[in-house]
Amino acid sequence: MSKTVLLVGMTLTFPLVLIAMVLTLRPDLLHQQATRQQSRAMASAPAERSRSRQTPHRRTSPPAGSVLRQPDLITPSRSEATRPTPLAPDPAAIQNLGTLKKELKQQLDGLKRDRDAMIAHLAQTLAALPPASVAKELEALDDDSAVLVLRPLSPARRQEVLARVPAERARRLGRLLQATPAG
Repeated sequence: MSKTVLLVGMTLTFPLVLIAMVLTLRPDLLHQQATRQQSRAMASAPAERSRSRQTPHRRTSPPAGSVLRQPDLITPSRSEATRPTPLAPDPAAIQNLGTLKKELKQQLDGLKRDRDAMIAHLAQTLAALPPASVAKELEALDDDSAVLVLRPLSPARRQEVLARVPAERARRLGRLLQATPAG
């Protein structure tokens, strides 16, 4: 029987001891709970709101002898944390970017030359085909590439090919052929 009484007594006193410890370490919790209860009371009674506005609520200081928790790290103020750091030009990075730009330009020029050579070869190959076959092959090309393929053809041959292309695309290609200079 004494073990049961001891167990029941410990079970009942443990929450009280725990609450006392929490309040000792965090006295602001009691204040927060009281503030929440006051907020609920004010929300339910509009007449009490006007009275509470007349007497401003003062925040009480923690009890004497309580332990206040201080932040472990000193953090910079918000304005210091968001202030951008000035960037200084890095001559090595600028030179590296210039070198990369030159290399990319050379590669781009090489790709353009290769594309032009392939288009010229395709134009020569398609020139030997009948107009219906040329029109079928043009379906796979975008308008700019189709214009580059059609340009070397004679005007009569071009008209034969365009007659076999869908009407809307034939009009677009005809306008592009007139608008873009040869060469």
